[in-house]
Amino acid sequence: MPSRRDYCKRLALTAGGIGLAGCATTLSDRTDPAGGPGTGDAPTTPASDADPVDWTEFGVDSGNTGFAPGNTGPGDPSVAWTGIGSKATVNCSPAVVDGTVFVGGDAVYAFDAESGERRWRYQTGPFVPCAPAVVDGVVYTAHSDGAVLALDAETGEAVWTHETNHNLWSQALTVHDGSVYVGTAGTMPAVVSGDTDESKAGLLVALDADSGEKQWEFGATDWFTGPAVGDGLVFAGNEEDRFYAVDVETGEEQWRWDAKTFAAPPTYHDGTVYVGLHGSGACVALDAQTGEVRWRTDLGTPNVKCSPAVDGDHVFVAGKRTTGVLLGGGEDDGTETETTEPATTTASGPAADGNYGRLQALSVADGSVAWTYDSDGDFRSSPAVTADAIYVGNGEGIVSVARADGSERWRVAFEKYVNSSPAVVDGRAYVGCADGNLYCLADEA
Repeated sequence: MPSRRDYCKRLALTAGGIGLAGCATTLSDRTDPAGGPGTGDAPTTPASDADPVDWTEFGVDSGNTGFAPGNTGPGDPSVAWTGIGSKATVNCSPAVVDGTVFVGGDAVYAFDAESGERRWRYQTGPFVPCAPAVVDGVVYTAHSDGAVLALDAETGEAVWTHETNHNLWSQALTVHDGSVYVGTAGTMPAVVSGDTDESKAGLLVALDADSGEKQWEFGATDWFTGPAVGDGLVFAGNEEDRFYAVDVETGEEQWRWDAKTFAAPPTYHDGTVYVGLHGSGACVALDAQTGEVRWRTDLGTPNVKCSPAVDGDHVFVAGKRTTGVLLGGGEDDGTETETTEPATTTASGPAADGNYGRLQALSVADGSVAWTYDSDGDFRSSPAVTADAIYVGNGEGIVSVARADGSERWRVAFEKYVNSSPAVVDGRAYVGCADGNLYCLADEA
């Protein structure tokens, strides 16, 4: 693991009830970590001339690609401000739109992106695990008791509420072409029961974005991840070890694929769906229209709770291991769709005990490994990607590595772990933390 530069920036101020405090550790000369940037083709997409975009939802778009080539993040950061400060963890990812940061925790919050001043707070009662999506002046999110919320982005006032009568544990919902798509868990109230009990049955639900009226629902026997949308289909996996593609207009099943196990939203890009397999430690590329397996790469980390990010050339996927769990890919996964045997790549790495994280760049063409970044802090969040850098949370805080080769740019340590996927906008990175705070990281003015 690389050694840290021998300084730690700390800032402790309070202004208008907003706490500002942080410790940023930045590495300019990096020693490759164990197993560290590997051989292979680096990403070929050049630094883009694309315009910067708002980070409107989890993964920046309805496909969850996590790629914003026109956006920039900090290069030598410290903590500019913190918000919320609750006892509840802040696991959901923030959205940043029109100079405002929206995030959930013990409530739904809006903060000024520059100063951190709180603009409004909407109290939900239940915990908010679901990343907000902000479209046409409305904030869409959902709380753990299964209510989907539409809030006015300026005032925080409720526009509508839809009760699904299910629990909700998914990391994100998706808004696309006037519809809100959300995955739920079991029926309300939550019941501890056997694997076949109806209380564990989940739904994929489509709601009208203007009214909250239900358009369709698709049911299964266990809870759903958040969805991705593309090619006229909604994609989601669930805990019954099945991955589904359903028609975006009708909710009718188009195909399914069996594997072990899905814990994070999938990613859609250019006719392919990329999924992380939490139960067997792999990343798989599926044909979006047929479900045919194009390739599979065993990652060397058995726990994959993160969505892949895709830039068109490479898939960036993070995984983790914990003490007592063996490294390496799990059993082979089948598919209900007729297909040829997919190409399989196995990533190498250390077999040491303890927590361990791995971030990899895989070729979109065949899943081959371009580079690998290994970390002592296990990776828990989905990567956010800009033209030159990748940002991802782990068990110690947040890490940024170079998109070209995986070399470490900097690390920022917090008091607790980060599950939240960062939002990277206007030279800043915004990320939630298990210590109950939303952090804004920025270069010093």
